[in-house]
Amino acid sequence: MKTPLLIIAITGSYNIYGGCFTEHVREGRHLNQQRRSQYFDLAQKHGLGKEAKKVSRSLIGLENLMIPFARYFDFRAKKYKDINLFCDEFVDINLSPDFTTKPAKIPSEKFVKKLKIVKSYEKEVRELLQNYKWEEVRELSHEVISKFPNKETHCLQKHSIESIGRIAWLAPDKIEMAKDNNLKNPKRLISSMIKLHFMGFGYAQRIDAKAYELQKVGIPIVCRDIPPVKF
Repeated sequence: MKTPLLIIAITGSYNIYGGCFTEHVREGRHLNQQRRSQYFDLAQKHGLGKEAKKVSRSLIGLENLMIPFARYFDFRAKKYKDINLFCDEFVDINLSPDFTTKPAKIPSEKFVKKLKIVKSYEKEVRELLQNYKWEEVRELSHEVISKFPNKETHCLQKHSIESIGRIAWLAPDKIEMAKDNNLKNPKRLISSMIKLHFMGFGYAQRIDAKAYELQKVGIPIVCRDIPPVKF
């Protein structure tokens, strides 16, 4: 995959184009913008309004940062529009759980900002991608998610891994469909899409840590703001 600065430079020429990935990011941003004041009001009751603002601001900031990258991958995927590459891979944001003022379950396990399993996961996936072992990436993603300490925390990191698992799950079919349509094998482009997710791991860790300040009093910020991902 090209370096981040080069990607941003390239996408400057294509900023009028927006495909499924770009739309997915925009929809996520819109949802977080809508819920920002709702979480603030809810958090204020616990004296955590400032913390809620930080989480919402960080989420929206990450989505703004992602848009140039999304445009780049949408542009690369244009030649594969007949096989819906980088469309089926992204779940509709509207499937996210509804906002609620009802308290969520309090996390039972101690929060750990930097989980070792996430670091080792990235290393293992990179190794698997060298030989495009899609099913192994999918299985590893399931395995790692099952080892997270709480269902109520680390939700953005889990979402990133779920997204990687889904992309890997769909990869063999997309590659076969490309072959049937006399298109170039998209395996390298798909691999690059997965590696893009690694760039966001650090951001996800920091946002999850900020969100925990609210989650530990039963405010499910982040966790109820992302759709379930099947893979």
